[in-house]
This record gives sequence, structure tokens and C-alpha cells, in this order.
Amino acid sequence: MVYVLRQIGINLVLILSLFSCISPQQETKQENEIKVISSTNHMAHSVYLTKNQAGIPVIGWTEQDTTENKQKYFYFSVLDSASNDFKNKLLIPIAQHAALHTEGMPKIAFKETGEIVAVFEVKLESEFNPYAGEIHYIVSKDGGKHWSAPQVVHSSRAAHKGRAFFDMITLADGEIGISWLGESYADGGRPVMFAKTNTANTFVNELMVDSMACECCRTAIYADKDGTTSIVYRDIINNSIRDISVSVSHDHGNSFSDPVCFSGDHWNINGCPHNGPDVVSDKYNIYATWFTGGDESGVYYAKLNKQTLDTEKQLISKDARNIQLTPDSGSSVVVYNESYSNQGEFYARIVAMNTESEQKTLINDKNKRSHSPVIIEWEGKNIISWIENYGNVDVIAYSLMEWNN
Repeated sequence: MVYVLRQIGINLVLILSLFSCISPQQETKQENEIKVISSTNHMAHSVYLTKNQAGIPVIGWTEQDTTENKQKYFYFSVLDSASNDFKNKLLIPIAQHAALHTEGMPKIAFKETGEIVAVFEVKLESEFNPYAGEIHYIVSKDGGKHWSAPQVVHSSRAAHKGRAFFDMITLADGEIGISWLGESYADGGRPVMFAKTNTANTFVNELMVDSMACECCRTAIYADKDGTTSIVYRDIINNSIRDISVSVSHDHGNSFSDPVCFSGDHWNINGCPHNGPDVVSDKYNIYATWFTGGDESGVYYAKLNKQTLDTEKQLISKDARNIQLTPDSGSSVVVYNESYSNQGEFYARIVAMNTESEQKTLINDKNKRSHSPVIIEWEGKNIISWIENYGNVDVIAYSLMEWNN
């Protein structure tokens, strides 16, 4: 039985980033205050940004105790719109065998009716499959104070199987849609799956979006107000090409189009990069970002016409690894971590870029080791959060930035 280990991909991208160096580009320094929301006594693992049913930004993040008990925590906080700050946090009771890594971190989404759905991956004990797992969810009907007992997202409960690398979004009909990678095949690869909640907060309408995708890169899902739901993921083309594909639904996830591979990277690799794409859309276009280690390696941004899927693609940075995006006043802002060296030491910094003006802004201070940024729009500004090394631990930092026009 052939199974592609996640660690292969992790080592690959670390090597790519460590041997890169940054070249001068058009860039401004971000002067807004950087704040830390996680405990400096815990090790932070992942961060996520979304919005609640009122359109107010929400941050979710994970921490783990650095003492012997290694207790895991999943928190969320709603932005205080008066101060533009995340002040109060609530603990979400995830299982202690939940995954915290950035490719499969716990996430939350808000139904139009106000219920909060929290989803997380859990590891299953298996003597046959070290990556056996399920995707569980819990529901809160009182703003996160109390939560239901865990249930399983997917219909299959087969033993020794892995289901992971999910993403979730509030659909245009007010329900929650989720994409994930289903049970792996003996010779590698996994199907891309989708399901959505009903009024009883149960996941239904389970569909196979693509029968064969990369084993351990997260999926990405987005639903715009015009009713388009897009799922992007790292596909497997012709046995070993790890390029990015998209599948689209125009009926709130009841059906999806045949997948279209649009990245054109031709990345031929017998392993999984453990680095998934991101996607958003508006009335006319679908926007995607991703990392590739192909001949022209780096992070990319593409605009796809909704009707024809004709694609405009651009390289954002050859020295970056993780990239995310958000719509911003008709254009898209991307944020990524970019590696560089200084006096023989290697670092990674957080950079934001307006893809229309190509203005780049350095978000955090120099000589940091920062990675896995996320971004969301708020009243013409952008909230950016990321993981940053802080002494002996990693913390969740965030900043509110405003573009200089």
C-alpha cells in the first residue's frame, strides 16, 4: 500500500523557503500597531478569520499548553467595532485529539439564523493507518456560551480511514457549506467532498466534487452573495502533476460543475506539498491564490472569469510560501509570508499586496519568523493575523491596516 506522508511535503517547502532570499521591491512599511491575542505561555498553532451573521469580523485560533499535559485550546473573539480590537475571547470545547495544524485547523462559521458551527478534525487510533481520522462538529445557539455534543460531518464511519483538510463557509442561502478530502485510496490520492447543513444543523447533501485530488493539502471554499459557491484544491493530474483545480456550484451546493484545472504550473512531484490554495469570488470573477514548487516556484494569484473560466495569472513572490486573499473594494488584497536572510540568519515576514496597484506593504517588523497569515476586509480596511515566533513560543499576532491611496 502506497501512502504519501505529509512530512515529505512539509520538508520540501521548508527547504524551498530556507534557501530563498528577498530582492528589493516596491514596498511601504505598515505603521499600525501589532497586537498579540494568544497566551504567551502557550504555543499557538493556527489562526482563522471569518465574519458573523451581522458581518462583524471574528478571529479563531488554537493554542497548546507547553507544560507536560499539552492541553489544547480553541478560542474565538468577535471584533469590538468601537475600538477595532479583539477583546473578549470564548473557549470552544474541542476534543483533545483534535488537529491544530494550519492545513486542518478547527474553524467556525455563523449561520444566517445566528447559530455557530465549529468544525475540527480528530485523530482515530488505527494500527493500519497513522492518518486515520474523522471530521466532527458542534453547534452553539447562544453565541458560543454552550455547545452541543460532537457529531460527524461525513456519512461514512468506516474504520481506519482518514478524512481531513476541510474548509467551511456560510452559503448564500444562510446554511453552512463544508469541503474536505475524503477517504484515501490504496495507491494515493483522495476525493474532494462537500456537504451542507439543514435547518436541524445536520450536514446533508453529501457530494463527491472530484474523485482524485492531492492527499494532504487543504481545500478552500467560498460563497458569494450572487449564489456562486467555488471549491479550489490541489488536484492530481496525470498521476503526478499537483496543480490547482476549481469546481463551481450555482445552486447553493446542490450540484457542482466538472472540475477545471487552471493553474498551469505543471508541478510534477511524487509527494504532497501540505500547502493548500485560497479562493473568493464576486459578481464577475473567481479569484484564487496558491503556492507551487514548479519550474517557476512561488505564490500565485489568478482571476478566473465566472462564465468562461478564462484565467489571468500572475506571480506574486518567488520567495513566499503561504498566501491568502480577500475582496477589497472591487479588487483583491493578498497576504503571504516571504522568506529572506539577514547577516546569515533566515527569517520570514508578512507582506500584503494590492493586486490592482501592485503596492506591497510590510506588515510586521524585520528579523521575525512569521508565517501562515490570514486576512479579512472590514469597513474599507484589512485585518491581518498571523503566527509569529515570540521567544520560546509562537503567538497569534494581528494588525488593522489601511491602504495609502
